[in-house]
Amino acid sequence: MKKALTFILCCIYYLNINAQIPFADLLLGMQFGGDFSDVSATQAILTENTASLTSDRNGIDNNAALFEGNKTINFDFSANGSLLAGAENGQITLTCRIQLNDDWLSNLALNTEFNLLNNGKSYLRMVKGELGNVLILKGGVFNNNTLQGTNGLLQTSLTLRNTVIGNLPDWNPGPTDWNTFTLTYDANFGEPVIGLFVNGILKASNNVNYNATNLTYDIMNEKFEIGSSDFLPQGFSGKIDDIYLYNRSLTLGEITTLDTVNIFTGIKNVTELSGIKLYPNPTENALHIISNKELGDIELYDLLGNLLFKEDVKDFQYQLDLTTYSTGIYNVKVGNAFFKAIKR
Repeated sequence: MKKALTFILCCIYYLNINAQIPFADLLLGMQFGGDFSDVSATQAILTENTASLTSDRNGIDNNAALFEGNKTINFDFSANGSLLAGAENGQITLTCRIQLNDDWLSNLALNTEFNLLNNGKSYLRMVKGELGNVLILKGGVFNNNTLQGTNGLLQTSLTLRNTVIGNLPDWNPGPTDWNTFTLTYDANFGEPVIGLFVNGILKASNNVNYNATNLTYDIMNEKFEIGSSDFLPQGFSGKIDDIYLYNRSLTLGEITTLDTVNIFTGIKNVTELSGIKLYPNPTENALHIISNKELGDIELYDLLGNLLFKEDVKDFQYQLDLTTYSTGIYNVKVGNAFFKAIKR
């Protein structure tokens, strides 16, 4: 039994180090690894934040954002021109992982829409329908062209649950469950294509005629908004994690990776409870490693599993220099424990 468990954990680790968040054309990445920083190369400047840090789906403290009572995180476009996704190439991917506050949702007024993500031209939001058990996910994109009365809006939606059909397959309905929602947009097929994914699986797409065009932003008045927004003041209540904005439409394989890449994180970070800690994370240069016992072997791997560095440390603390490494996610092995480290 022990050998079988060891084999399973090794397989999970192998999958984890060979899977990676796509970094090509990533404009904004928020993983809440102890702070609210952008882990993408653009290093977006936060202009407003009333959310707080909380535990993520693996129970790791300060690894997700908590939204209560119209809390918000905003990045003004006037200070972050790099966030104008699709302005030149007409492509967007917008994604996040959420856990709903079920008590709040139960008391929410019927027909209320609430915002998850809004980047000025594309959005993910949810609606509590006319019946208390109806819950709808919406994704949409605005541009300047109109056709057949669409007013420049291309939107699709799907019912996550209702009183007739029950819960949508592949959606986790429990109040403690996490779900990944992803919107993709591509205006390079003559007629734009929009997709709405739940936990890496395509669940809805557009079915209206629509003019293909790149997107035009109102830089002074629009922004990237998480939680409540100026356009939709009713905010989301619950937890949110793994927010990514891309300047392209991701492939199906990449979208699946967004939902699964961090499966092993909880197992790796349980060792923090045994006295091993890494900080600051993300870091621009040095990663400090401390323990309540001698550290032993410290190894650094990239996400393809290549060993980049190894040293036997006969001390209770160590400073791992990441200055010369590229921006991205790495795996650090301390003894027999694995940790995710982010180099900014």
